[in-house]
Amino acid sequence: MHKISAGALVAQCVSAVLLKSTIRGIQQDCPFLSVSIAMPCSRSLCFVKLIIKQVCILPSWWSYLPEHMGFKEQEKQHCPQCSKQNESREQVEENLERWRFALERRGMKVSRSKTEYMCVNEREGSGAVRLQGEEVKKVQEFKYLGSTVQSNGECGKEVKKRVQAGWNGWRKVSGVLCDRKISARIKGKVYRTVVRPAMLYGLETVSLRKRQESELEVAELKMLRFSLGVTRLDRIRNEYIRGTAHVGRLGGKVREARLRWFGHVQRREKMAWWCVAALLMLLGVARFHCDQPHAQFSSLTIINTVVQDPRTGRIYLGAVDAIYQLDSNLQKESMAQTGPKKDNPSCTPPITVQCTDAVETHNINKLLLVNSANGTLVVCGSIFRGICSLLNLSNVEQQVYYSDTKGEKSYVVTPDRSVSVVGVISTFTKEKDQSNKLSVFLVGQGYGSLDSVKLVSTRLLQTNGDMDIFENIVETSTVQAGPYTQRYQHDFRYAFKHRGHVYFLFSRMADLNGNRKLSYVARLCENDQNYYSYLELQLNCRIGTDNIYNKVQAAYLTSPGQILAQNLSSNGSLPEDDMVLFAVFSKADRPDSALCMFPLSSINRRLKEALESCYKEEYVNDKPKAVFSPYTSKTEEVCKPKRNYTSIFNNYACGAEFLPSSLATTVEYALSSTPVYTRKSMLTSVAVSVVNNNTVAFVGTNMGEVLKIHLTGHADVYGKFPGDSADGPANKSMFFDSSMDHLYFTTLKKITKVPVQACEQKKDCHSCVNQRDPYCGWCVLEGRCTRKKECSRGEEKDAWLWSPNQKCIAIQSFHPPSFSCKKTKEVKINVLPLPSIVNDELKCVFGDFESKAVMNNREIVCALPNPVDIPPTPETQDFVAVPVKIIMNSNIEVTHGEYKFYNCAAVVKNAVNTPCIACVMSQWGCQWNTQDHTCSDQDAAADNSIIKQNESDKCPQFQTLKPSLIPVGFKTPITFEGKNLDKYKGKTFQIGTELMKQVGDVTTMDSKFTFAGYEFAYDKHPEVNVSFYVKDTETEKRIDSTLQVVLYNCSVGREDCSLCKNAETKYKCVWCDTTQSCIYSELCSKELEQCPAPTITDIIPRFGPRKGQISVTIKGSNLGIKKEDIKRITVAEVPCEHQADRYTVSTRSDHCLTLRWICPIPRARLGQ
Repeated sequence: MHKISAGALVAQCVSAVLLKSTIRGIQQDCPFLSVSIAMPCSRSLCFVKLIIKQVCILPSWWSYLPEHMGFKEQEKQHCPQCSKQNESREQVEENLERWRFALERRGMKVSRSKTEYMCVNEREGSGAVRLQGEEVKKVQEFKYLGSTVQSNGECGKEVKKRVQAGWNGWRKVSGVLCDRKISARIKGKVYRTVVRPAMLYGLETVSLRKRQESELEVAELKMLRFSLGVTRLDRIRNEYIRGTAHVGRLGGKVREARLRWFGHVQRREKMAWWCVAALLMLLGVARFHCDQPHAQFSSLTIINTVVQDPRTGRIYLGAVDAIYQLDSNLQKESMAQTGPKKDNPSCTPPITVQCTDAVETHNINKLLLVNSANGTLVVCGSIFRGICSLLNLSNVEQQVYYSDTKGEKSYVVTPDRSVSVVGVISTFTKEKDQSNKLSVFLVGQGYGSLDSVKLVSTRLLQTNGDMDIFENIVETSTVQAGPYTQRYQHDFRYAFKHRGHVYFLFSRMADLNGNRKLSYVARLCENDQNYYSYLELQLNCRIGTDNIYNKVQAAYLTSPGQILAQNLSSNGSLPEDDMVLFAVFSKADRPDSALCMFPLSSINRRLKEALESCYKEEYVNDKPKAVFSPYTSKTEEVCKPKRNYTSIFNNYACGAEFLPSSLATTVEYALSSTPVYTRKSMLTSVAVSVVNNNTVAFVGTNMGEVLKIHLTGHADVYGKFPGDSADGPANKSMFFDSSMDHLYFTTLKKITKVPVQACEQKKDCHSCVNQRDPYCGWCVLEGRCTRKKECSRGEEKDAWLWSPNQKCIAIQSFHPPSFSCKKTKEVKINVLPLPSIVNDELKCVFGDFESKAVMNNREIVCALPNPVDIPPTPETQDFVAVPVKIIMNSNIEVTHGEYKFYNCAAVVKNAVNTPCIACVMSQWGCQWNTQDHTCSDQDAAADNSIIKQNESDKCPQFQTLKPSLIPVGFKTPITFEGKNLDKYKGKTFQIGTELMKQVGDVTTMDSKFTFAGYEFAYDKHPEVNVSFYVKDTETEKRIDSTLQVVLYNCSVGREDCSLCKNAETKYKCVWCDTTQSCIYSELCSKELEQCPAPTITDIIPRFGPRKGQISVTIKGSNLGIKKEDIKRITVAEVPCEHQADRYTVSTRSDHCLTLRWICPIPRARLGQ
């Protein structure tokens, strides 16, 4: 990566664009202010994060605006400590709205159409940015001041653009540069003056990669070679070309431009606010952070194991060659170096000079356990045959115990790098000394090539008589690694203890043939003196019988939430204290994965059934005897029936000498579970928490992500913590902090602490509950998105709303549902779901008008605004929708909606031909006054001139027009009727329409009305609907008219004779011989009876094989009007079959008729 100068970074702040606005003056369009925030190329990743934060706090830059611009100090948005929600869409919208408000108060206006935004490193589900309800256009790149900025951080387009600009400049002066009479020195000067500035423009703001810089260099050298009249075949070195033309390297000029720009910034006047802001961003003087970065710690080497001290919250990392001690915020407190050290697996520790083959060997941490009881950390590595040590929990640099002289009894873990190890801290009491409770840890591990260790061992954490620390206190051959053990290829993944038992979760080969791997849970009693109680149970995570996820990867034991427990149990609920083993499994042949759940009570019940079958002769639940000994060569029956098996089972629950071998259940006794979640890639870790009776699983993937899954009867993936595949897969060790508010997850070399929720980022109820996050809900009485425990009255009904089974508070209805804009009264607002509001102050806000509100039977009652406070009705509407807010305690918005104020006088604006009908049939309940020809609000008046709502039959109106079809160019008389015209007796009327240049007089005879007609002209379409209006000649007020005819033109769309004759008979269209066109029959003096001969205009294809047998399309005119008109077709004088089903009649834009035949041509005669 190239080193980027300070000037380059600052330049990127100002020149590249993430958000830009053109702001207009009210009186004239003029570019007033353009704001830009930067984004560098993808290589400057840490700078990308900084700039993203600055985008969110754009309004905070106003503090640098000069006072003479007219911004009051209180209008400048300061951000001394930006919180993480500023990265959210809602915060950006809020800042934009504040900006718009402040600008428009100063006589300026933000152009909605020209405002754009671009996201870099956008998070999932961020949504669109809106400004006053209008969605701001999202773009993938900006062109700003001639530079192109891409959202993915790449600079390729800008580099190509600079190369093209260089060539354009070179071509403009090529007459000079290619002239042999001009010296190379002059050519170089012309090049430096004209061409190079075009190539360098804006590059001080671009972080060039080596490849991109090379592209520019290659283009420049090609121009210089052309200018000097040489080619690469002349084999002249680049340095000589540049020296001859006196043109230096382009890369140096780019760096020089960056430094020059930086100098300009330093010399700018103090009030140049944008420069100050850019410098603050670069130098870190103003540490504005819109998103507090997640706490992280990176190791120099691969992290193998991670554990937590539950008492102090400290985190311990077991990495290659190091042990790290971190506080709960992942700040390093101390570190112990564990390698590399000289070692050789064939040498017995301690390693001395006699071990000549010893080499520097990396120490892989195999086991890390916290023993809070005595304040020590158990550390076991891969060197020195797996010897362990004890470190001080308060300072891992202090070694509490280590000995490499005890021989084989101190070899705890396998040194084999490919073999996994798990362990759990426990206690142990010897049968002969019940008063002495010993501190121990149990270890489960597979067989390594250099091992002689057991699958399971119990190791001392204190001396006991003549036994040393780390010595195996249980000497038994029950689970000793024998000749068969290594063939099972054990892979231990998880260990835990519960109610006197220790459990190990692992996968191994199902049998000695090594055909397939299966997953098992092994259980033994915590205080078992001989491991007689060791019993393995096969666990199946599968869909159906064949689709099995057979290899366990990670697991987590916890109590399920109440909702999940009810779904897991057949009787409606699990015991309150029951635990569930959540485990992720994968397939052996592909990375498909699944999450399965096994109640611990089900595991114990199945193990009990298996043991019962071992103690009695009868089958248990009609199943065969369920156990066998997988790790011995015994062929005899491992179980011997006992007559008093019930008492034996109760008295010897942890086994006895008559069960000397480690046992495993048979396939018939396997415990199966259907996956609650599946994925087409690898799941590598899992941690589960319960919040508000809901169960949430955090599942790590091989891409370093952590999925958030809400578990009920099914899995709902509602979010994720994004990861980087370069960081590697999520480590199987994943856990929460002591408050359960944060999650620790680890990748190859990094551990991260993330909050389990980010409720505060959502600023409104809908975005809050739409997260589907069980942690987050809308605290109604506080107006914020919070956890339930952070909502002061969250336990009250409907005071904390959470999805998916609850919706936001919404206005269900108004009573009355709408009201006249010329009156005022009280309105009742039905709001659901509404919490109890007793001592809180309520008010309704209608636009800018506020009124006090009261609760009445869970309805909110408040006064509507006065007519003068209602905004004017828009020109194109008969109502105005005013936003309504219910506000509690001055500033908490409970809910919002809109209320419609109608204007009856505006109803008739869009119904000029039928004003009365439109008035009385409107949804607003208006009434029509025939006396003064007005539409007004409903009242109790009973005047004969008033027509009430839905009484459209009483409206004076004209109707029943004849004829309904009128041709263009021919004056056709029309007649129509009228009703309810008593008020217009003795009046005369006029008729008109938009297509008439002047109105016509209406003749009245009894109840019939006649219009002599009008010679219409119209050729845009074959026909058009025409509505007539009728008005009083004296007052010129229009009376309702439903008169409508269809005006048609025979010529439009009928450009040849066959199409004309195909017109419907009702139109009376004929092909006129005199005009050679299709016109109305009354306008034609001589009709052509027989259409002209067909005309072929095109044949597709024009060429074909001699063998024929192809399809041909023929286009032309007068080719008939229906398929039956086609009598015969020949091609090359060979009859052709007409495919009638593909015959079409159509017109093109040039009015050329197109007819299609698809003709299979028979094999043509040779030479034809």
